[in-house]
Amino acid sequence: VLVDRALQSGMTSLVPFLPMMMSIRGQPYTLSERPFYEAFYRTVQVPVESDLTTGRQAGKSMFLASLMLGRAVVIAEFSQLYVAPLFEMTRRFSHNYARKLIEESPIRDLIVGTGAASSVLQKELSNGSSMHFTYASTDAERSRGLPIDATLLDEKGNMDYDLISLLHQTMRNSPWKIKQYAGTPKGYDNAAYKLR
Repeated sequence: VLVDRALQSGMTSLVPFLPMMMSIRGQPYTLSERPFYEAFYRTVQVPVESDLTTGRQAGKSMFLASLMLGRAVVIAEFSQLYVAPLFEMTRRFSHNYARKLIEESPIRDLIVGTGAASSVLQKELSNGSSMHFTYASTDAERSRGLPIDATLLDEKGNMDYDLISLLHQTMRNSPWKIKQYAGTPKGYDNAAYKLR
């Protein structure tokens, strides 16, 4: 209710609400150490397509999970699809990031209803929003039949271009059609990068 009122009054970012919605290891979730992610939490002029290419240990996975959860909390009946090339990558993201953010949320009892799905491949909130998690590197069959509003393709450099086009077909009937890509450049070397 607080978020709804703030957004209706013209607030243009979800950033001030992040500490109220999420926590990590008992501490409120903020972007104080990574302010470069703030633009993604805008509530006006939301980019329908974005590409986030970062080095390793930039907090990308936690950021992506918090972005998914933030949208799911604020937008009722909003369906998102996270895709990584391998099952283990998807399992790790769902279990270590998305699940933990939900379970440790200060408003967990408000956002998770009884009987809501919570598995490695799907998480539902009480407002009807859902987060789907799958894996694909050459085949998009596992995403078939999902009505999606936003796709988040992680490690996109390891996915076939035609596959990406097929994954975006899940948004065919959505009014949102948000496409997000994320990844680390191939051949990236942390030590070499830090010296440049």
